[in-house]
Amino acid sequence: MYSQTNKEIASIYIKRAEKNFNEQKTSEAVKSYVKALKYIDLSSNTDISIPKLGMVLFAKANNFSKAKAYSKDYFRLATDKTTDEYLSMLELYVDILDKLEGEQGTKNDKNETIEVSSNSTVQDVEIKASKPIIQEVKKASSIPLAKEVAQNKPKLVAPADIIENPSLPKEVVSERITTSYSPRKKGGYTKLELAEQKAYPSTINADKIYPFNSNGVAIFEKSGKLGLINDQGRVFLYPEEYKDFVAYDGYIILKDRKQYPTKLYCFNSNINFGFILPPVREYNSLSSTYGKVMKPRGNGILITYPNNSLNVLKFDLNRGEFIAKPTANELLKRIQALGESNIEYEIDKNRDLLKIKMGEKWIVLGAHLGGDIYPLFKEDYSIYGYAFNKRDDNSEKRTMSYLGAYYNGRIQASSSKETWWLDKRSSAIKTEEIVEKKYKGEGEIIKVRDKTYKVESIADKQ
Repeated sequence: MYSQTNKEIASIYIKRAEKNFNEQKTSEAVKSYVKALKYIDLSSNTDISIPKLGMVLFAKANNFSKAKAYSKDYFRLATDKTTDEYLSMLELYVDILDKLEGEQGTKNDKNETIEVSSNSTVQDVEIKASKPIIQEVKKASSIPLAKEVAQNKPKLVAPADIIENPSLPKEVVSERITTSYSPRKKGGYTKLELAEQKAYPSTINADKIYPFNSNGVAIFEKSGKLGLINDQGRVFLYPEEYKDFVAYDGYIILKDRKQYPTKLYCFNSNINFGFILPPVREYNSLSSTYGKVMKPRGNGILITYPNNSLNVLKFDLNRGEFIAKPTANELLKRIQALGESNIEYEIDKNRDLLKIKMGEKWIVLGAHLGGDIYPLFKEDYSIYGYAFNKRDDNSEKRTMSYLGAYYNGRIQASSSKETWWLDKRSSAIKTEEIVEKKYKGEGEIIKVRDKTYKVESIADKQ
């Protein structure tokens, strides 16, 4: 009954916010929306109308940082990217980015912004009403009543505070798109079509274009540099600095170097969002490169092997943060929980490392890769091997250099010449058993002439 009450209360506040917004009472609308969020957990919410309303409200109130924060939840939930509503919100998003860029380095007047924290009261919220950012954004009457809210009353989430943390990944998608339409339509284009000043170009200059992934995003190469384009011709990233890539399960990792990259860019084509990963030194102060970069997995986990490190680097591409290194005691408890209570070990308290005895050598145990699989390191930072919790003697012994993250029943293994997949007992998985999602859209890459391509939509494409 308590959770039902929360849902009803949130729905009432959302309805008030919509009504006030319709009546151009921005201040009252924001107050009601802030109250509603006290009963809604945006991280688990699946109703797109809630972040949409927040995005529009805060943009109108000139709090562009907060509007941008809500935009992430909107685009996370958006599934149909061809609707007028989506394109309208996309245009609003770019206007927000433009406003933020103009505000960079300038301290905002408190009377023109909204400050919201987890302990804010309605009286704490002050705004200065302004005209709508764009006329194409529908009024609140077009935003349906919220249908799903959290079962429990959470604290108010302030995602903008997270986004503005300089140690977290830097978002670059959309800000990098600067091209414009090619003249190919009689009568010109509407403002909506010219949203974001983005190109849906009729042609693109490239030395090579790779096939679309399952989400309709392709990598293209020009003069040894890599960019990203989708099946509607939208350029997400221009080829300026990244020279190599690894991609899997909808995630694309671009690297500034083919070997020992120092800079990584992740594009999540599942939600069309990209960012630059934080410098590797923030994970390990002794490391200067990400080392070997493995394929990103469907759970968003990326594994790399930095130089001068006695551990793998684990990064959560969905949350945009490093996964903390487990302590030596935590690793020991995990190993012992597997029934390995008879292992010979010692803990290096100064460096917080767990060492286990392998024959006559002491080897450092690294972080869990998933599936009860652990990397083993020598003191010179080289890889000694990998520990699999086999539970039997039928597993094959294999020579491998690197392992990725275990997910969905398999883990990527690679040597200097090849890559393959293993199960959690180190047995090879047959190629025909690996089923990858294929592109099923209507987009097609057509070569116009040498180093010139275009993306066209082919109706009823087989």
